[in-house]
Amino acid sequence: FPEGGGVYTAARQLSPTLSVIGATLLLCDYIVTAALSAVEAFHYMGVPPGLTVLLCVVTIAGIGVINWLGAKNAGRFALVIAIASLGASLIIGLMCLPLLPKGLSTVNTGHGSIGSPWQMWESLVRIVLALSGVEAVANMTGLMKEPVARTARRTIWPVLAEVVVLNMVFGIALNALPEMRGVEVPAYVVHEIEGKVAPENVPDDVKAYRDTAVKMLATHTASNIFGPETGKVFGIVLATIFAGLLLSAVNTAVMAMVSVMYSLGHDGELPRRLTKLNYSGVPWVGLIIACTLPVAVLLFEADAKALGELYAIGVVGAICINVLSCAANKHLAIKAWERRGLWALGALMAIIECTIVVAKPNATVFAASIIVIVLVFRFGMRFVKGAAVTPATAAEMQELLTALEQE
Repeated sequence: FPEGGGVYTAARQLSPTLSVIGATLLLCDYIVTAALSAVEAFHYMGVPPGLTVLLCVVTIAGIGVINWLGAKNAGRFALVIAIASLGASLIIGLMCLPLLPKGLSTVNTGHGSIGSPWQMWESLVRIVLALSGVEAVANMTGLMKEPVARTARRTIWPVLAEVVVLNMVFGIALNALPEMRGVEVPAYVVHEIEGKVAPENVPDDVKAYRDTAVKMLATHTASNIFGPETGKVFGIVLATIFAGLLLSAVNTAVMAMVSVMYSLGHDGELPRRLTKLNYSGVPWVGLIIACTLPVAVLLFEADAKALGELYAIGVVGAICINVLSCAANKHLAIKAWERRGLWALGALMAIIECTIVVAKPNATVFAASIIVIVLVFRFGMRFVKGAAVTPATAAEMQELLTALEQE
């Protein structure tokens, strides 16, 4: 969809209601992304747990103020941080290469706690989430340089390669760390399943590699090369860069929520007030809501692992609806083998979504609650106004994009 893609566009060509459900699942994803990214940012900064929630709330409010004044400067900051974090990731990846032989030698796939088909499937479900950025790319096609198909490929494939390769390198290298060499049973099995300990109450050494693994790798590898003191400084510098990236992700998630709500408001699915712009060209009602929702989540849950479980259901559900809508849309100019591939991939994502629904009841309740609230608003508006829904044209949607580029 060169003029603007993602689940909302794909599903809307089949069913407006389905498109609203897909967009709401995206909202669930962005809400948790903002909350989780803020929490992880302060983990990388080494902030004490007691101050994390307060600082997250202040940070999200500050991001709201920045965007209220105009989103252009936040975009420049995001670009600088993204380039710096990509360079930092590649440096750490190279420094981890000497650890790979030892890491591979300590890999254990046969332990009973991780060896059953269901547990292996759950592990795959978690890994799939690492590629959630593909859905974000799908939603950005309306902003891409022509020809969009080529630009999208140039966006997706480098990110795909980086995520796959670096995650594998980091995962294997973690097995080579002194703290991990003797571990045969995963920590979450020992503490959360067998010990019945809540994720936020596991030992600090477990939280260190669970929540800030890349910082540990940076410190360890730099210490091996340059000595302990330099390694410690290197770890702090890299942690600061990644913290900046995570705070940038908070900003991205907030503005993505604003964009989704703008589309829903513009098409009459939610109140039109969501399309009202302030003096700097930002939809101010949507911005307030987008900052309030992740703060509300953090007041109930601020553990990174628990937030990660809430995050899964939204992004997988949105991708599932997106892919299956494309497969079912007979008017799309796609080849037969591509359509078959979309059906197969959509079926896989549907099974993964069902797995999350069954295995993560908290995530199911969270997503279902948001969907019900949005649908109640939608059908309530229809009952009162009885207005027909008119899909936004490319020119109309460009209003928001143009406004956001101006100060």
